Amino acid sequence: MVITAGIARPYSRAIFGIALESGEFQQWSDMLQALEMVTINAQMVTVIDSPKLDSDELAQIVVEACATVVSLTEQSKNLIKILTNFDRLSVINDIRSLYEDLRAEKEKTITVKVTSASDLTDSQQENIIKALILKLDRKVTLECKTDETLLGGAILRAGDLVIDGSVTGKLKKLASQLSC
Repeated sequence: MVITAGIARPYSRAIFGIALESGEFQQWSDMLQALEMVTINAQMVTVIDSPKLDSDELAQIVVEACATVVSLTEQSKNLIKILTNFDRLSVINDIRSLYEDLRAEKEKTITVKVTSASDLTDSQQENIIKALILKLDRKVTLECKTDETLLGGAILRAGDLVIDGSVTGKLKKLASQLSC
């Protein structure tokens, strides 16, 4: 994403500006997700890469494919045409990701990825959410998964913040301290 983020950033900011003006954050999220789904489809990748289509024809095909998934506004259709004309469909994942970052910042929300050694109970999830709300001053949503190799505890990832409370992480830290 490092290389393509520079290309994607102006598009994501422009889309965010439109969403901010209209208050239609979720509609743009849905549209960008649909566009991403369409453009990563194996059959559509073949169509996108086809030299037989000009950008207007390709834009129309992508618009029609997206319209089967989500309702498109004239602005979203224009976005697809612009991305197609400037050969930017390949960075839609980065555009969507950067847009979602801007949206989360505006709405003061964050998704925290929790990897734990075993399934977390509802009570444990609530306690984690409460602690993170205090620490991050944001509305917190958890994405939980299990990894038995952690032996115990959990690892939390919220943007750049990583909290490693796993037994495996503590053992690695202890081993590095002992080897010094």
